[in-house]
Amino acid sequence: PVLKPAPHTGALDWASLTLVANPGPDGVATALLYEDAGDGYAFEKGDFRLTRYTVTLKDGKPKISAERLAGDRPTAVRNVSVRLAGTH
Repeated sequence: PVLKPAPHTGALDWASLTLVANPGPDGVATALLYEDAGDGYAFEKGDFRLTRYTVTLKDGKPKISAERLAGDRPTAVRNVSVRLAGTH
């Protein structure tokens, strides 16, 4: 997962997320994203989110799916796009 550059983590723009995918011979690529508040210990009580993003090529076009793996942090509303590795 890739975000736009920022001077520090508190200034990151989480509204847009780009997945840079390099699908294998089966046409599938996966990535994990861990999110929490960024400070404190609330993650110890479940205030975090671990998401698996899967990119599957179908007829040469990427399809994105997201699956919560762990944590109680609410799902963020964001635009997710895919850039295939080796393309611009």
